[in-house]
Order: sequence, then C-alpha cells, then structure tokens
Amino acid sequence: MKKILYPLFTFFIIHTAQTQNATAIKNKQLKDQLLIIPHFGFTEYAKKNSATPFNENVFYAKAASRAGGDFVGNTTYDLPTNNTSPNRLLVYEDGTVSAAWTGSTSTSTERPDRGTFFNHSNGSTWGEIPVERIEEYRTGFPAIIYIDGHEMFFAHDGLNNIAIFENDAPGSETWTENSNSLLLKGTWPRAACAPGSNYIHLLIANDDAGNDNGYMLYYRSSDAGATWDIQGLRLPGVDTASGYNIMGAECYTIKAIGSEVYIAAGSKINDLAVWRSSSNGDIGSWTRTRLIEFPISNFDGNEISDITGDAIADTIGTHDGSIALAIDNAGKMHVWTGVTNVLDITPGDKAWNYFPGVAGMFYWNESFGEDSVQYLTFPIVDWDDDGDPFAGIGFDLANYGVGLTSQPAAALDPSTGSMYIVYTHQVEYTDYVGDPNSTDAQSFRDLFGFYTTDGGNTWSDPINISYTAEDYYENINPTLYWNSMDDKIHTLWMQDQDPGNSLDTEDPDAITLNNNIIYRAYDYSRFEPYDPTANFDYTITFNSVAFHNLSADAGTYLWNFDEGGDLSNLKDPVNIFDETGDYTVCLTATNKYGNDEDCKTITITELVNIDDVTFNNNISVYPTLATDIINIEMQNIEDDVAVEIYSLQGEKVFEQTLNGNTTIDISTFSAGEYILKFSSQHAAAVKRIAIAK
Repeated sequence: MKKILYPLFTFFIIHTAQTQNATAIKNKQLKDQLLIIPHFGFTEYAKKNSATPFNENVFYAKAASRAGGDFVGNTTYDLPTNNTSPNRLLVYEDGTVSAAWTGSTSTSTERPDRGTFFNHSNGSTWGEIPVERIEEYRTGFPAIIYIDGHEMFFAHDGLNNIAIFENDAPGSETWTENSNSLLLKGTWPRAACAPGSNYIHLLIANDDAGNDNGYMLYYRSSDAGATWDIQGLRLPGVDTASGYNIMGAECYTIKAIGSEVYIAAGSKINDLAVWRSSSNGDIGSWTRTRLIEFPISNFDGNEISDITGDAIADTIGTHDGSIALAIDNAGKMHVWTGVTNVLDITPGDKAWNYFPGVAGMFYWNESFGEDSVQYLTFPIVDWDDDGDPFAGIGFDLANYGVGLTSQPAAALDPSTGSMYIVYTHQVEYTDYVGDPNSTDAQSFRDLFGFYTTDGGNTWSDPINISYTAEDYYENINPTLYWNSMDDKIHTLWMQDQDPGNSLDTEDPDAITLNNNIIYRAYDYSRFEPYDPTANFDYTITFNSVAFHNLSADAGTYLWNFDEGGDLSNLKDPVNIFDETGDYTVCLTATNKYGNDEDCKTITITELVNIDDVTFNNNISVYPTLATDIINIEMQNIEDDVAVEIYSLQGEKVFEQTLNGNTTIDISTFSAGEYILKFSSQHAAAVKRIAIAK
C-alpha cells in the first residue's frame, strides 16, 4: 500500500468519567482538538469505480472467522462498504432474522460470481451457508428492506443500474426480479421503508456518463416498488453553489418513520449535513441543516488544501464520511461520524491524502443547530491503562478510508429512549509481529459500544463487545438493526484474521473465502463491564497433556497444574505430569473488566518412558504459526512414524506415515490451533501449531 509520511503532532488523552459530557463546538475549532497518531496518510482519488473500492489503491474492508457470534455466511469479496454502514439486516418480532451481503466464492480478481448472498434465521438456527448469488448477473452492495409483507433488496449491476429483487415472505428463498429492475440509474443504493408504509425511499450515487460528480440522488416509490414517482432528485444544497463538486461513495444513510424521512450525508471533502422531509419526501418538502462546513468550497483534489491563503497546503480536520443516524422517540435526529485529516500538496491530480490515525468521534443532534458538533474523545480506549492509548497500536494502519475510531452504527431502544452506538477500534498490542513499532505491525479491530440514556447529554464508557482482537480476529463494518428487539442490539459484521483486504492493488491480501459474516444479538448488559468465561478441554498422551483453551472474552490466562507451583500463562499449554494420579487443573481467564476460573480433574494412568522424551526432542515442527505449509524434521529416528493432526474440537483432519523429513500442505485447513500426534513402534510425542489465514 502507499504510505506517505507527514510530521503531525500527537495528542494524548486520559480516559476518566463514566458519564462523558461535552458541549457543541463550532467548526473552526475542530482541527485543534483532534487526537492523532503521527503515522502515514493514504491517497484517495476523485473518480470512483463501482466495481472496486473508491480508490483502487485504498479502501480496505475484510473479515473472516466465526468467533464471538453466529456464522451466517462468507465471501471472497471483502469490501462490505466504501464508507457508511449498509442496511443489510432485518429483525422481526417473532425472533427471525434476515441478512444480505455482497458475496462471492470465486478467488479470481474479477469475482465474476459477485452478487447478493442471503441467509435467514428461524430464531435459533441459520439456513445453509449460501454459495451463489440471487441474481443471474453480477451485482454488488445490496440494501434490504421489509415492505408489504415481504423483503426487497436493491443492488447495482456492472453497468451501474439498480437491480431490484423481492421475495414473497420474510426468509423466503424464492426471489423475483421487480419490473423496474435496471431502469434506475446509479450505484451504491441505500433504502428505507417506514414500518407499515408502502413508501420506499432510495438513495443512490449519480452515474451520469457526462458528469462523474457522484452526487447523492433521491428516488421514491409510493406503491411498494410498482412505480417510481420521484426519480433522480438532487436534494437542496447538493450542488456547486453549496460547495459540492463531487461526493464520495456510500457517504449517506437514510431512515423513515411514518411520513418523516431523514438523511445524513457527506464525504470527508464535503460538508456534513442532514436533510428532512415531513411529507414522505415530496419535492419541495426537504430542508437541509449543515453540521460541519468543509473549508474549501467545491474541493475535488485539483488544488492544494490551502485555507490560509499563503499558498502552502494546510491539514484540514474533518469528518471521515462514515456516518450513523438514529431517530429518537421524539423524532429528533442524532448523527455520529468518525474523524480524520485531509491534506493535498499536489495540484491537478484529482487526489488528496487522508490520515487513518485520527481518533475520536463527532456527534450532533437537532438541539445543537447549524455548524455545531460535539467532539467525543472517549471512544479512543487506553487498552493497557498506561496513559497512552496509541503506544500499542501497530505502525501499519489498515486502510479502511476512515479514522481510528469509526465505522459507527446506531440503534434505538424505543421502550426507554436509550441509544446504542457500535463502532470499530484497533486494540493495542494485538499485531502478529509482537512489536507495534515494526513497520509491518497491524493491530486488529474489535467492535466497541457505548450508549446514552438522556438523548446525548451524557455517555457511558465504551466497552469492547466483540473481544476477539486479542485472538487475532479483525472485526469491521457493523450493521445494527435500527431499533432493539427483545431488549437486544442486533448486529451484523465481517470478521477475518488479517487487517486489510484483497482489493489493494499494491499489496493485496490473498483472495480467500475466509471473510465471514457474523451475527450476534447483544444484551444491553454487554455494554457494561463483564467477566470472561473460562473453559477448557484437554488431550492426554501418557502423562503429556495438551490443554485446549475454550474460554470466551478473555485476553490473558493463568494455568495451575496442581503440581506444587507449576504455572503457565500460555493460552494452550502442554504439561508433562511427573506421577500417575488425579490432578485438579485450574484455568483463570482474565479480560479488561474481570476474571473467571474453570477447574477440571485430570487423571494420569501411565507415564511416558525415556524413549518418548528422546523421541519428542528429535522431532521439530515449524513454523508453529503457519499459513500454507508446515515442515517436519526428524533426527536419529529409524522407525516409520505415524502423524495425525487434530483440531481442538477433536476432529482428525490429516494422517500420514513418515519415514523421514517432510512438508505437509495445510492450505485447505481452517484457521485455528491444531494438535499433531506422532507415534512409532516404541514411542509417542505431541506437538502443537496454529494456522492463520
């Protein structure tokens, strides 16, 4: 990836109060308050391509694993969104859930089978993992709604037309193409339908061949999609007179309640604004309120970012285009967005730089008025409580087109009026390298959440709600269902084990199917400090016991083997017991908020003989953290040796008889930890490896 270094100042914060409070501030003060990691910037370009990220060299977005939630599906196309959280989750009062996402199973760069993948839960079990798209042609970036007793989704095809499909009931896998499909021109749809309404409100990005401005356009159907009586409406203020020369991909979000329609939109080089209509989006009914004014009117990357008039490029503090919108019980709008800096030192290239190391979040509600936002510093968490929340963040910041604490999504609890916000945040000291100062170190993101019970006057402390980054899982782009159901915050996101994505043209990740879609309905209690759950299993080979850690929500571990002081802080240790008998082995699992203990009785009936010790020492397996192959070297062993490989769930995934050194292909193995059992005519040994994808 392209890394551009600039000497930025670093600011640090001390995290304190449980109820965070701040006042609205005027735009001119924004840059002076931003918290920054002084690493590098990424180049973005004005022209975008709907088949790829906004800039082909930028906009990561990956995921894969199945830790911390239900496994809904997977995809090789690891870009959930270019900016704002998509509406891809529907939750029903009977407990059923539907999810849609951009799917593909192809490992070719083009992903010719890309399209809308869909799955449905009956309230307890998800359907079969989808392996093909709904459409007969290539599409991407679906938005799904419920209307008139069934589900409908919108996506764009390869010619930048809007595909429209609908089923006959929630969860039905019988999909029919709407008669208006491919007749609406544009890309990156966002859709909304108020409960009980037949009005569909649709936002898309303009794709006029004669104008590549990417303006947000509004479409409306008043009859459940049979006809579209408003098409291609440019809302007030989306024009050069108001400072919009171009807009970014997916930098908008929309909600509808009754006849009220709400929109929040703006890319990082535009104003951030909201629009509202009280008459179902009728032409002439829209009002606009500006939240943040971008200081250079009609900026498009063809001029330097000079705001002082001294012909020297200035660094501009701004929002990052990843926007969350919620409507409270009084019908008042609330907006959250990540923050970043923009800098353009080269005129005439239709490009600029943004900085992913800027932390915090902007917040606004309608009581603030125009050009006033609240800058929230508390979303940046000092994970190890050393007074420096940035020290353990890996030097190589994965490029998602957003700031350090961003990708927000919001949900309302209608019974209490509380609002819950989920966002992503890199966790300190989670890089594979083991040294955050290494230029190759990439920290992993977890989902964090906080809430307000008083309409945004005060805030809870942020809590890590996914808690898998310390196990090397990357969690990104959460989607929340717009209101809570059954007192739960319903969340859909992507997860993998490698920050970044395969769409980077300079240094892409491998194209794999290990980008998983994860769903979880979080209890409200998850947004408060919680203890981990300690649990383990084990495999006995004579008096050698391999322990398999099954704990959840933990970051550190301490094992007591009941042998007079033998302890281990490894996640999955192997212990050799000196005598036969019963041992009470206890595991203490600890996270940032508390700890838990699990104890089990281990019975040793047979001791290893001296040949086993020598046998074990004469076998080497490397690398112990592998991706595609492992090497096995044996010294001074004349007998044939049988090797068996087991997952931690006890499934045998490989077996072979060896008569010398060998290499084993593990490229098809799933990510995780494995036990290798070696046995000959006279001895046995156990080794352990981990596989990362």
